[in-house]
Amino acid sequence: MAVPGRSAQRQALVNYGRKLFAVMNRTRNKPKDKREQMLKDVRLRLKMERLVSAKAAARVESAIVELFRNMEQAGELDWLPPVREAGRLAALPNRKRVNKDEELCADEWKNKVRRWENARLKFINKVTSEVKPLLAEAGIPENRHLFYLNAVRQCWHIAIHSMPDSEQRNKLVEDFLVHPSAKGCNPELLRRVAELFFRRYEQEKHSFPPDPWAKKA
Repeated sequence: MAVPGRSAQRQALVNYGRKLFAVMNRTRNKPKDKREQMLKDVRLRLKMERLVSAKAAARVESAIVELFRNMEQAGELDWLPPVREAGRLAALPNRKRVNKDEELCADEWKNKVRRWENARLKFINKVTSEVKPLLAEAGIPENRHLFYLNAVRQCWHIAIHSMPDSEQRNKLVEDFLVHPSAKGCNPELLRRVAELFFRRYEQEKHSFPPDPWAKKA
């Protein structure tokens, strides 16, 4: 369950959930009042930290209680190590433990970036393969192809920073056509390359994975 908030708040809620689960597991065969007293102590310690709201804490507790109940009913708790053994495992160096929450978040971010980059490169290569016949048809020497193919990458940056048929996109395209990097290129051919790119982009952009760099509204 995603928990909004700053890093310290997130870590406090993660630790809170772990402690709740540990108490419930430790008191499975204990009187209910024993469990409730230990849960109260965990709640009180979280409250004293003054890092998270009562609403956020309640959401985490509700999720942990439901998770524990489902695991208990499915018999998935019986394979867990005894409390004393679990404590020994928890004290092992990090390299022998499951990744920390921050490490999992970092791995998740890297995977998002990797998926995005793979999709971007695949799309650019696809459009590039369509541009090459245009260059050959126009009689552009191969030693000049690179200048036109670089336009495909430039169009990618224009596309992700502007809306279709907007004044901003039109201005970005016009600025690119007169940029020093386009010197010596055929402006009309460059425009055809850009039109091809944006047409393909609008057709396929919905298949791209979420942009990890995009600003959230």
